[in-house]
Amino acid sequence: MKRSRSLSPKPSSSEDDMKRKRLEDDAKTDEAILYPRILDFSDDVLLNIFQYLNPQDLMAISLCCQRLGQVVQDKTLWRRVDFRASPIQLNDFLKEYVKFLQPMTTSLAIRGSLCSEEEGALSPCFFKSIETICTQLKELIIEEYYIDGDKIQITDIPRTIEKLSLKGCKMGYLRSNKSYFFKMNFHMPNLTCLILSNCQWFTPHSLLVISKMPKLKELRLNSCHRLGECVAYTSLATRFGFETLEILDLRDTALGDSEVSCFSCTKTLTHLYLECPSSLRNTETAEQESRPLDRDALSNPPVYEDAHVAQFWVEDGFRWENYSFGSCLITDRAIWALAIDACGRRIINDPAEGLIVAEEDRVFNNPHLKTLVVRNYPQITNTSLTHLALYASGLEYLDVTGTSVTKRGGYVSISNCCETFQDHENTVRKMSTSSDVCLSTDDSVESSDLKNGIRLVCESRSSYTTTVGCFFPAGAMYEMPEERGSSLFLEHLLFRRTRRKSQEELMKAFEGIGARVTAITARDMFLFYGTVPSRGTAKLINLFADVIMNNVIQDQDVTREKCIILRELSTIEADREKVAMDYLPTIAYQGTGLENSVYPETDVVKTFSKETLTEFQNRLFKPYSMTLVCTGPIRLQELERIVCSSFISDSEVHEKAQLCTEREFRFSGTEVRLRDDDDELGYVAVGVEGPGSKQCGDYYALNVAKEIVGSWDRSYSGANHNAPYIAHGAFNTDLCHMYKSFFQNWAQTTSIWGCYFVCDKMCLETMTKVLQAEWMRLCTTINQKEVSRAVNQCKMKELMLLNDPVSRFFDIVRHFFRYGYYIPIQQRITEYEKITADRIRETCVRYIYDQSPAVVALGRIENLQDYVVIKNGMYLLRY
Repeated sequence: MKRSRSLSPKPSSSEDDMKRKRLEDDAKTDEAILYPRILDFSDDVLLNIFQYLNPQDLMAISLCCQRLGQVVQDKTLWRRVDFRASPIQLNDFLKEYVKFLQPMTTSLAIRGSLCSEEEGALSPCFFKSIETICTQLKELIIEEYYIDGDKIQITDIPRTIEKLSLKGCKMGYLRSNKSYFFKMNFHMPNLTCLILSNCQWFTPHSLLVISKMPKLKELRLNSCHRLGECVAYTSLATRFGFETLEILDLRDTALGDSEVSCFSCTKTLTHLYLECPSSLRNTETAEQESRPLDRDALSNPPVYEDAHVAQFWVEDGFRWENYSFGSCLITDRAIWALAIDACGRRIINDPAEGLIVAEEDRVFNNPHLKTLVVRNYPQITNTSLTHLALYASGLEYLDVTGTSVTKRGGYVSISNCCETFQDHENTVRKMSTSSDVCLSTDDSVESSDLKNGIRLVCESRSSYTTTVGCFFPAGAMYEMPEERGSSLFLEHLLFRRTRRKSQEELMKAFEGIGARVTAITARDMFLFYGTVPSRGTAKLINLFADVIMNNVIQDQDVTREKCIILRELSTIEADREKVAMDYLPTIAYQGTGLENSVYPETDVVKTFSKETLTEFQNRLFKPYSMTLVCTGPIRLQELERIVCSSFISDSEVHEKAQLCTEREFRFSGTEVRLRDDDDELGYVAVGVEGPGSKQCGDYYALNVAKEIVGSWDRSYSGANHNAPYIAHGAFNTDLCHMYKSFFQNWAQTTSIWGCYFVCDKMCLETMTKVLQAEWMRLCTTINQKEVSRAVNQCKMKELMLLNDPVSRFFDIVRHFFRYGYYIPIQQRITEYEKITADRIRETCVRYIYDQSPAVVALGRIENLQDYVVIKNGMYLLRY
């Protein structure tokens, strides 16, 4: 008889089942990653996607399901609302879309259709609705609607508007004796931008009313064909109004020399756009040539002619009333008026004796003009280009497409003030002054050493502000035992007073140049820096030199700062993360200089004296130990000249070598526990020794490993879809309140890599095991998919440094302090791209596997394992 097979599985069958189940779970996970559903995303991810959709699409999505409808109603999606993707009838807007608008909506744009005046007509109800709902509306754009001037007044538009656009709108029932914009300057005093493009109903007398707007900076009147009907209104508007106008668009308008010349009175104008209407471009004015008019005399004004009188000067045989404004084209005469060195004279007009000039003042027209576009005017010649080169010193961009300049070509040689680049094929000419040369070059970091030992680091980049700072190897690790707390006191007292200036004078000097200064002290470095408008860079460096070389410390200042520092210490004690992260290097580098915390003991603060701080400053704050970093629109040669004139030192350079020699710091695997059962949570920081700054390859690998472990707290979005495994488990099991991976470099030869977490007392043991299991996974089974995600995150963080000038400054400081040179962003990204899963495993085995960690635990920590158990969790018996 055949024996039946045993029902008990083989010893290895359970392991096979577990492996099979694990593979099935991995397959399901990969399928969910490769083919995600939109409802699987978190609300924050959906919001980031929906912000690229137009309001019509959001309206359609809100009808799909209840959850999407709730997400669509989020306020952030309706701050700037643009309905111009398709025409909208006003009735549909009031019924369907107005309910989505929010009080915090700042921009609203709609587009109608002019096919039917009834369907495309605006009503007073529309303006009342948006004024009631959108209380913070700043921008209103209305395009291609019909406006009844008898029913809708300019005062019906909300008062809070700063930008108003009526592009392509038609207007009916306008009054002939009063402008539609009457009293607009009182109703909308904050209006800075007005767009009336393609508004054929706009007449010149409205220009006089608009010129009274107190804050108007941008005015666009392109395709307003009636604008050139009367020169008098244009002359009055430009002479007595437009006090803040910067951008003026007059393209596709039938303007002549007289109208354009009027804008030479607008001293704040920076951008002017002119273009001949298409209907007049190909008409060679034959009727103009038949007139008894001397063209040479018209193109060359008299020597003693006043700039404004010349606009109405009557030549023999020429009558303005017979001249056709519709075919008037701009000539060189208008360009001369914009940039000419005009004469402001008191004139006596005596028919018997002629024109007599009694007094004369030289006035420069349009001193701030930067952009000038004059397109498709055939009578603009090289003469205008030469005139602009000589007088328009601030001009940066010139477009003369379709003029005689670009048709026939020509070269203009300009010395000193500007350069003209000519290209016969291209139709745009660019002019740049010598002061803008440094702004057009690529960003670069240069360094040099002066004779007195000061090291200069300069990054020339295009920016309106400059960040200047100095750092010394004078942190807490350089303090003698009797000097404890000196770096912290110096941080508070550095900008107090000097031998030349009192505290009030020093503060006024910084405020006078618009500078914001800050001092920061660390364990291994002392840094102070300031951000200032670029024109005040030299003054800021002079003030820094005065602070460094002539700083004065008085007893009353030290006494006052003692109270401030003691209050600061009590505030820091409430921040458990700062306390734990401050204790961690103290116990890890015990017996070395890095054990000195920036924050001294309370007894040290109370007994601190002025003599101690003075001795510390005189010993370490020397020019030969200083590195000055500057990032902004300044060249290294100019920076050297400023620094040499500000810092005068006879110290020998060789002393710097004795101060900045690299030190080796011993890392100790140890722990410190401060149990406090009154706390509700436990706060733990665990770290191992990392590589020094010189070991670049290991540094990049551990930085990627830090991103793989990641960070998380309960305010994070993503729910169950966070990439790090610990974050995934923390969300599903309430494992911790938060955790944060860190990688801190100290001096040039050591660092600490680890994690800080906060959790309930009964979860401390589990959280520690999960964290160490994740670290062991880095050493054994990490896969390339996770490494690629972390590498992309590291590259993103590196590129984010380019957005903020202060972050860019700190990036340069960090590199020169750690390495002694700057590693470009591109090179760092290349190093990150070289990292693979094998590289991560190899590096983590060297620095994490079977290493003795440093542990700091605060709060309710009775459930935290002993140090021996934590140490045993740093290796695996098998894997």
